[in-house]
Formats: sequence, structure tokens, C-alpha cells
Amino acid sequence: MQGLFVLICIFSDLFSMVLAFALGIEFSFLLRFMAIFVFAFSVYLAFSTRNNFASDRTINTFWTSLFIIFSILLSMYITYTAHSDPHPLHSGMILSFGSKVTAAALFATSWNKRDFVKNVLHWIVPFVCFFTFFLYPAVIKIRNTSYSDSVLSYQSLSYAAAYSIGLLFFFIRHYNQKKKWLKFLLLLLVGVNVFILFSGGGKGAFVLLCVLFFLFFYNILKKKTVLLLGIVSFLFFFEKQIVVNFIGQFAGGNRILVLFLSNDVEQITSGRDSLYIKGINVLLDRCFLGGGPGSVLYDVGFYSHNIFLDILLDWGFVVFFFFLFIIFIVFKKSLTNLHNTSISFLFLIFLEHFIMLFFSGSFYHSFGLWFSIIAILMYENNPPKNLKQNLY
Repeated sequence: MQGLFVLICIFSDLFSMVLAFALGIEFSFLLRFMAIFVFAFSVYLAFSTRNNFASDRTINTFWTSLFIIFSILLSMYITYTAHSDPHPLHSGMILSFGSKVTAAALFATSWNKRDFVKNVLHWIVPFVCFFTFFLYPAVIKIRNTSYSDSVLSYQSLSYAAAYSIGLLFFFIRHYNQKKKWLKFLLLLLVGVNVFILFSGGGKGAFVLLCVLFFLFFYNILKKKTVLLLGIVSFLFFFEKQIVVNFIGQFAGGNRILVLFLSNDVEQITSGRDSLYIKGINVLLDRCFLGGGPGSVLYDVGFYSHNIFLDILLDWGFVVFFFFLFIIFIVFKKSLTNLHNTSISFLFLIFLEHFIMLFFSGSFYHSFGLWFSIIAILMYENNPPKNLKQNLY
């Protein structure tokens, strides 16, 4: 069951939404319960692996991560108390960051002490089946009601489908599926989730889908991927109307098409251009150090829905360039060690959450982002033999 619990923790927010939709339970209650579960399970893993071997890199990265987390929490509290009328989301941000990111550090340390990727692989298909089983009727419900009447918005629907497709691609790539019925089920699940994604019409999820398809086919076709990209480009530019008609027939297709067909910035950004403009105007006045963690809530009234702008407003260019350096290390270590199944999984989780945060959400709440970054930074460059050899 550990593999299932790992997946639930990584995708805890979306899992809470799907579960709330399926059981008719209040989402806010489930979200709080899931945060407690994630933290408790991370502590359990930390204790269960406390006697396992840990390299110097793992130990140093863990304590460095805790120091950074504590420093950010202290800065958050100082920023919170500095405002006479604190933003209602600020206290929740502090609690969420403290619990989720601390849990992510414990989780990443346990992962590097005892790799869970084999356990995760065995639970990917049941986990995706659960998502798909409830996402499909959610598509039908959202078609017939206003989005405000459903726990699952078109955006969360799309991201849940994109995450599921990423997990299925990982499973296909790293698991020896000899049974024909399993191959058929995997293809069916990918097709249904593509339908769900297009029906939801989330722009960020569509971008993530394109990245996932490219990486999947690149892993299979290698140099022939260039030929595939050429065919896709030909279809889009010379047979554009066919592509437009195909995407437009889905319930959320028009929201995706504005990325390519509209010149209206408000349409392309789903109205978030006003947040970006507010944020950039504030940033021009204090670009060096920022206003402290949580300042974005006061500067634009909410999260800016862009991870880079959030960091710039809260921390300024000094921390922003440090963050870019960390992301560079993550990409470098991941791309040079993709032969390792564990790193391949961590990189998938990083990409899914990192791309999503360019369009929605806040990095302060993202367990998956922090877990994947810390776990990849802990990874040794001289790993044992490819884990794929031990998965069958």
C-alpha cells in the first residue's frame, strides 16, 4: 500500500477534489484532512527508514532544506505581522507551507534512503483508473451545470487528466506489460484522459500535455522525433482548419484554441493579465529584495498564477536567480540520469507541478514540486544499476 500512499501524497490536492466530488464531502474538510495525512505519512516514512543508509549528500541536503524552510516560515510570519490588516489567505499560506514543505523534505529523505518507485509502479494503473472513473462523469456534470456548482472546475479536471496521462506514459515506458488486455487498457485510459483534458479546456494542462507527448515519443523514437514534429507542424500550419475543427468539437476546445487563434491578451490569459500587470508595476518599485513571502497577496489581491512572478514579488531578483540556479541543477541532474527509473519518476513529478505553476496555484502549497526538487538534489551521481532491471 505504500506505493498508493506515495501517489496520494504527491497529488494530494487533486485527489482531495476528486474524492470530494465522488463522495459528496465538503472539499475544505477533505483538504485539511489530506494535509494532516500527508504530514503524518511523511513522519511515518522518516521513522521507518531512520536506520537505513543515508549518504552525506542526503543528510546535508535534508538539513539545508529544513534551514531554508524555517527561514521562509520566519519571514512569512514577519511579513504577516507587518500588516495591520492581514490578508485572509496569509495565515493559511503559513500553515500550508509549514506542513506540506516540511513533509516534502522528510518524504524526499525517505525516498533516497529506500526507493519506492517499484511500489509506485504497481499502483499507477489503479490510481489512474480511480481518477478516470470519476473524472469522466464530472465532465458530463460540468457540461450541464455552471462550474461553481461542481467541486471540480474545468481547470482541475484538465490537470488531473494531464497528470494521469503523465503517469500512464511513465508506466508504459518502465513496466513490462506483456498482457494484451493491459496494453489495451492503457491505451484506453490515455484516450479517455485526453478527452477529459480537452473537455476541460485548461490551457496550462494542454501545454503540459504537449510536453508529455514530446518526451514520451522522444524516449521511444529518439532521432525520429524530429520527423514526428515535422509532421505535426505540417498538419497545424497547412491543415490548420482540420486541427481547429477537431479541437473545437470538445466542450473546452475553444478555451485551448484561443492560445493560437486569439489576439486578445485577456482571453489568452483567462483574465489574469490584470494580475500580471499589477504585479509587474509593483515589481518595478522593489525589484531587488521583494516584499517578503506572502506579499503577492497584498500586491495583486491573490496569487499571481505564475511561479516566477510570485517569487519576484515576494523575494526579488536575488532569490529569483538563486531559484533559477536550483532549477538548472534539477534539469541537469535529471536529464543526465534519466536511465534511472527513480530519477525519471521524480523528473516527471517535477515537470508536472512546475509547468502547472506557470498557469495556476502557488508554489508555497505544492508538495509535489518541493518533494521532487529536494529528492533530485539529494540524488547521488553514481547510482546503482538501472532500477528498470529490477522491476519485473
